[in-house]
Order: sequence, then C-alpha cells, then structure tokens
Amino acid sequence: MKTKSFLLTAIVLFVFVVSFALNAVTALAEEDYKFKTSMEFEGENTELKVGDSFYVKISVTDITSKTGLIGLNLRVDYDPSYLSVEYENSETSGEESDVDAVTFGSINLPSEWTGDAEKIQNIVRDENNKEIGTAVIMCLADLSAEDLAEQAYKSDEFFVLIPFKCIAPCQSTTIKIDTDEDLAGTELVVVNSSFSIEDVAGQGSELVINNIQGTEESKTESTPGEKNEDGNNSLVYILIAAGAVVIIGVVVAVIVSKKKK
Repeated sequence: MKTKSFLLTAIVLFVFVVSFALNAVTALAEEDYKFKTSMEFEGENTELKVGDSFYVKISVTDITSKTGLIGLNLRVDYDPSYLSVEYENSETSGEESDVDAVTFGSINLPSEWTGDAEKIQNIVRDENNKEIGTAVIMCLADLSAEDLAEQAYKSDEFFVLIPFKCIAPCQSTTIKIDTDEDLAGTELVVVNSSFSIEDVAGQGSELVINNIQGTEESKTESTPGEKNEDGNNSLVYILIAAGAVVIIGVVVAVIVSKKKK
C-alpha cells in the first residue's frame, strides 16, 4: 500500500516539475519578443464556399520596445491550393524596369509616422507566375525625417487587411505568421545622442479557416486526413509523454521494492 502511495506521489511530482519547466521556458521565450501579432477573420459570411472572399486583419500589439518601432516586416503564409490573395499589379515606372508593383488590401499606419512612410507589398510567385502561398508586407517610417526619434510608435494602431478568395473546398486550412527571421520589427536606439537601428523579434499568430464548401462546378476535394494532421501530431506527443511517465513510474517502483528487500 505504501509502495503504491509513494509511486503515485512520485508520478504527480514528476508531472508538476515538467509542467513548471515548460511554463518557465515559455515565459523566458516570450520576454524576447518586442511585439505581438494577432489575426482576425473579417467578413459578413462565416459559412464560406468556393468563390467567396473575406478579409484577414493582422494587428501589431503589445509593443514593449522602450523606443517603439519604426519598421515592420511581416510574412504571411497560406495554402495556395485553397486560398488566393486578391491583388492588383501596377507597372513600375521606368524604361529599364519590367517589375510589377503588387498592391492588395489596405495598410493602416500609426499616426506617429508623420513623414513619408514607405510601404512594400508582395505576393511571392513561382516561375509560372503561380502563388506559392506567401504574402510579404514591409513598412518603414521616413528615415530622412528630422524628428525620426519622435516617430517611433508604441500604440496598437498598426494593422493590415488582406483580401483572400476561396478557390477550392477543404475541411480546414491555416493562415499564419511564423516567429522566425521573416517576422521582425526595427527600433531606433539612442545612446549618448547617437542613433542606431536594430532588429527586434515579434511573436507570430495563426488563423484557422474551417469548412470551405464546394459548389456544383467544383469537384476538387481535400486530401483525406488533412484536417487531422495537427491532431495526429498532438496525439503522438501525448502518447510519448504518457509513455515516459509510465517508464519513470516503473523505475521508481523497482527502486522502492529493492530498498525494502
């Protein structure tokens, strides 16, 4: 009876220690972020079908940089099998340039950026001019402005609206901003009246679009099991963790029984 009680206590203690360690690591990681992003569905109809359009609102919030941000670089990933960004091409001026400037949706710049802020949008496409599933938004305050030090913003005024169109039915698809080298902000650092520009990291986010219905003309079906891919991965992790707990419990029980002998 005492062995069972001790074993149960050991397992509970182990689970508590692991949970505490994971929370501590997560908290430390979040301290490295100088801003966060959030994604919201913007549209009147939440029951989507092929051919429907909707907006995704991406906001920058919780800016912790002491001097604020003067630049942003956001990379938005989506599955081009089911979604397409509705964009426009406008030819770039100049005889030697054949590059198109891409515009889509709208960008709401912070009021602190009083100068001639630069905005760059791009839909990444392959050699066949097909979307690969990446949209890029870059914004930069007017670096030539004399009051640049006063232009950095700390509010939650910055947001981007991206228009998407449903092009194929699916059970579930995700639009996301990953936290990696493609998600960054720029802050102005002032030391002894000297200015320098440094990159800071941001925290990503994701938005799941569920159940895009097909039409009579649409025959494309989503791949079986696609919806449960993330769920299957989570189940594997849970099973591994449970197995580890069981093994540790058995080891503890063996040690306790040997000591009693």
